[in-house]
Amino acid sequence: MTCGTIALLGNLNIDRQHLDAVAAEFGWLVAQAEDLSSLRKMNADQPLMAVLFRANNPGVPWQDALERVLEAAPTALPIACTGFSESIPWTDMADAGAFHELRLPIDPGEVRRSLGFVWAAKRTNGFSDAGGEPQRAPAAKSRTSASNGFVFSGRFINSRSHASRSPVRRSVSGRPEPWL
Repeated sequence: MTCGTIALLGNLNIDRQHLDAVAAEFGWLVAQAEDLSSLRKMNADQPLMAVLFRANNPGVPWQDALERVLEAAPTALPIACTGFSESIPWTDMADAGAFHELRLPIDPGEVRRSLGFVWAAKRTNGFSDAGGEPQRAPAAKSRTSASNGFVFSGRFINSRSHASRSPVRRSVSGRPEPWL
């Protein structure tokens, strides 16, 4: 049973067989949106978990692309796909509302990790459309911890709620620990 959809906006040149298989582990489908109007329609018809989009398209700054994705699918988590040679500071993208970043060409392990972050964020933040437990545990393990609605693993992952950040995090035992 599928409980949500991962949208691909535009041509990302991604291995669809692998992406479909990884999304199925979380109970999700993958659907292609050719443009913003089809993304809006998709968002109205089905629960979108995330939108993968090309951050740098010719003639469109990444800020505008991200803003348009956020407007077209406000409940979906935007995942910016950038080339290795493109220099977009991650902190700027996170501050603008991006949830995660994938570098092109996309590594299969990174796709699994990114979708795992989406699943964890949707579950942590109380979204009812996050789906059930993954059908099997993802093969790639990463060091992540949920804290005050944020998920951390290497790079900061944005929850679009910077104002709710607390200077105190909870340890595994539940006791507050000051940020280092």
